[in-house]
Amino acid sequence: MAKAHSSRGRAARRTRINSSTPKSKPIKPAVADQVEDLDEILGRFSDALALAETAYSALETAQEDEELIGPGVLTLKHGIDALNRVYTDLDLAILRLD
Repeated sequence: MAKAHSSRGRAARRTRINSSTPKSKPIKPAVADQVEDLDEILGRFSDALALAETAYSALETAQEDEELIGPGVLTLKHGIDALNRVYTDLDLAILRLD
């Protein structure tokens, strides 16, 4: 399953925003196919992001004994934060398609 970075440095479940909310109007078949394709892409994006988050968590844990976290680990954290923002933007854009 897809995971999101929690505030404690551990992976947490990532869910689609309002993905189970019923729509007010039916989606046209062509749009529904596009949404399915985008949902699949978003799912793969989420899985890849979960791998990066797991790597970050392992690196962070390995450096707990040191006073400072190395620049590579901090860069990875900033990259994960940016990817999480992109994930949310994509998710919201998909919801606006209908």
